[in-house]
Amino acid sequence: MLANLNKRELIILSVAIIIIILTLYYVYVYDPLVTEIGELEQEKQSKVQEVQVAQEMVKKLPEMKERYNELTQRTDFVNFFNISNDKLLVELKNIADQNNITLRSFKPNASEDTINIAMFIEADYFDLNRFLTELKRFEYWMDYKTLTVRPTEENLQVNLSLTFHKEGLIGGENNE
Repeated sequence: MLANLNKRELIILSVAIIIIILTLYYVYVYDPLVTEIGELEQEKQSKVQEVQVAQEMVKKLPEMKERYNELTQRTDFVNFFNISNDKLLVELKNIADQNNITLRSFKPNASEDTINIAMFIEADYFDLNRFLTELKRFEYWMDYKTLTVRPTEENLQVNLSLTFHKEGLIGGENNE
């Protein structure tokens, strides 16, 4: 059949086959590859932007960590006042231990509106001063009922009565 075609017809047929092959290549190979390359370029740009944002966040990390610690301390301070009587006593005991205070007697008494705590402690002047300074953070929710200091040869003996007001505690909850 091809033998019956003249030279001109063979050239036209060859050009048509080449055009068909090139069209098929363009439609099924080249165009999808160009589209995929465009999508990959967009994805690359997106990833580059994510990396830039991450790098900026890494640069801000020390500031963020400092701010986080500050907010955590504030949260701990706020949440402290929404605790039960037992946790309040444990916190006071921890403060005493951190300041080398010897608790000889520690008597809590909770009512509906207040938590009264009577303590008999022994400490030197500087430890007692640090302990009372630590208690100062409770000043808006706590009153000193009595504070009696007697010097001894080695230490100071202190009778201390504190009243914590539940209605003034943040949250105002009675978590007994």
